Amino acid sequence: AQSRPCSPSSGQRSNKMVCGMKAVLVLASAGSASALVAGGAHTGAHKGFLANDDGMRPDVVAATLAKVEDEWVAQASAFVECSTSTEAGIHCSIPGKAFAKSCGTIVSAVVQASEGDRAHVVEYMGDVCKEKALEGWHSTRCQSLAMLLKKSLGADNYANRESFDSSSICTGLWQTVAAEEKAALAQKQAEGEKAEAERVKAEEAEKKRRQAEEDARVAEAGKRAEEAAEAEKEAAAAAKVAEEAAAKQVRQVAIRALAKAAAAAPSAAANATAANATAQSPVAVPAEKANATVQAVVAAPAQAAAPAQAAVPANVTQASAVVALSAQANATEVQNATKVAAAPKK
Repeated sequence: AQSRPCSPSSGQRSNKMVCGMKAVLVLASAGSASALVAGGAHTGAHKGFLANDDGMRPDVVAATLAKVEDEWVAQASAFVECSTSTEAGIHCSIPGKAFAKSCGTIVSAVVQASEGDRAHVVEYMGDVCKEKALEGWHSTRCQSLAMLLKKSLGADNYANRESFDSSSICTGLWQTVAAEEKAALAQKQAEGEKAEAERVKAEEAEKKRRQAEEDARVAEAGKRAEEAAEAEKEAAAAAKVAEEAAAKQVRQVAIRALAKAAAAAPSAAANATAANATAQSPVAVPAEKANATVQAVVAAPAQAAAPAQAAVPANVTQASAVVALSAQANATEVQNATKVAAAPKK
């Protein structure tokens, strides 16, 4: 496109306005309001806004305005953080003053560059706010500024140029920006608190999970210990039952042996009686002879009766030995039966 210089000779107010807007935004973003005033932004004097046609495009102006809006957000954020801290004081007004100065410079320059024509301001600001550089909240902020300009500018172009007060626009815009940043800060804090609560909750859940695992491990170990103790108890009980059964079997064997011995006792007694009779029989014969001899012994020496006296005790001892041998045999049988019953079965 052919270049259109920003000069009064161009005869196009909108062209003058965009040139002035570009210069204002550049100066405002650099913090040089005095340079803007020195440019001569008043009626019929637009030489301070001389620029090439490329600098007048809405997309270029929008990119510069986006940077200015970022500065406004930083100022509002500083104000909100300052006003909500324990160190709030007179210094909290510094961000607001910086915003008022930047905003006032831009608004005044826009009005002067448009020669106070509200229609030109609305049309051009509409084009600027639609640019990609002002997407999202940047576009919303640009539209808020354009709306405030539209409401504040009157129908009299001369009155707008000579007596327009930008403080009302900037005060309203500052309140909007500060409120939005306050809400954003509150949301950020809420999100941080939520994240912290979720982190604590996750830690508590992990702690409970580990505790549950530990409790389960301890319970399992206790269960195994109880099972081992119960098995040991059952084994001991089984051993006791086996021992009692073995002892009972030994007693039964002993009882049978005693019964057998008792049954054999009459026979042993008969044998003993027979032995006694046998022992007495040899004594009877010598006794008759001894009776005949007694008369002769009266006068004979006493040693003649000694063999007869010795023969009686010998016969009696023999019978006692037979009885003792029988009893010993019975006892031996009982002992053998006990050993057989006590011996482990293969």
